[in-house]
Amino acid sequence: MNIVAYTQGDPGHSALYELRLGLPFREMRKHGHQVDVFTRTDRDIKRLTTSWPQWVESGGPDIQVMHRNVYSTSKQQDTFDQMHEMGSKLVYEIDDDPTDKHRELGYGDWVAEFMDQADAAIVSTPYLRKVMLETYNKPTYVCYSHLDTETFGQVSLAQSRSIPDRIVIGVVGTRTHWADWAVIVDTLHRLVEEYGDRVVLASAGYKPAYFERLPMVAFQPVEYARFPGLLRQFDIVLSPLDRTDLFNWSKSGVRAMECMAAARELPNGRQGGAVPVCTDLAMYRRLINKKTGVLVKNDDDWYDAVARLIEDNVLRQNLSVNGLKWVRKNRDIAQGYKQWSAAYSTIAGG
Repeated sequence: MNIVAYTQGDPGHSALYELRLGLPFREMRKHGHQVDVFTRTDRDIKRLTTSWPQWVESGGPDIQVMHRNVYSTSKQQDTFDQMHEMGSKLVYEIDDDPTDKHRELGYGDWVAEFMDQADAAIVSTPYLRKVMLETYNKPTYVCYSHLDTETFGQVSLAQSRSIPDRIVIGVVGTRTHWADWAVIVDTLHRLVEEYGDRVVLASAGYKPAYFERLPMVAFQPVEYARFPGLLRQFDIVLSPLDRTDLFNWSKSGVRAMECMAAARELPNGRQGGAVPVCTDLAMYRRLINKKTGVLVKNDDDWYDAVARLIEDNVLRQNLSVNGLKWVRKNRDIAQGYKQWSAAYSTIAGG
């Protein structure tokens, strides 16, 4: 099976690229599929055609894939037609709600134009599949994000812990979580008041203005290849989501998976990752149970959930160990690539 994908993501720096194209495509290549990814910094899809290798021009790949961060504000109907004339099926690869229905991201018009010509979409969650089907009515397949858990763990073990002797609690993410993290501001202030001598608060990647009054270590963003080492700094990672924002319902909960996979040596001699504490929504229920992390059912319960982990070292360490084991067993790309292989095979076969 021959597949060509296009992305504006930067391999080695972009989690979007690595999780949805880099990892599954590398595994597919190991198992005999001919797959290539072209990365460009411009947004003109017509220019992407100049990078097509000779084997594409002379017959066309079975499938051509547009990654979520490739879009254009100009009309590209002739490019899509050319792709179809080459005998290719067109696929959109997406792991966030692109429709602009629930959050204005600015490329909904392009997505609608592409999906009008697309043969299928590949998404990261069942809820996002529901959104795509309702909006575009094209065959849509779910492929959960996976990790190369061995490599992910090796990177994190190689990164030294910079805050010893205290429990590090915090948030990891981008400014897209501005409304989400506001949910836990009061909880963080209370944790400082009650456990200031036992915990350190930290943020990584983004520190919203409403955190400024908190004594908080701010880790700077790093390229994705170094990201596991950053996660290793945390004992507990908080992942609140605004339940009222329907855009969030399509999310994949990948940050919890990454936290669980960031292996490090624990005081008891075992290996474990950071413990995820997450809003009780479907994307987190697929990853977290009573043995691997904590789900917070009501926004008023955040303090009690975190305080219990601070007070109970045995519980915290068991969750850490079990979470790492769960990800290694259930979300390793060495097996997970089969989801993409099956989806692309079905699409190529019509």
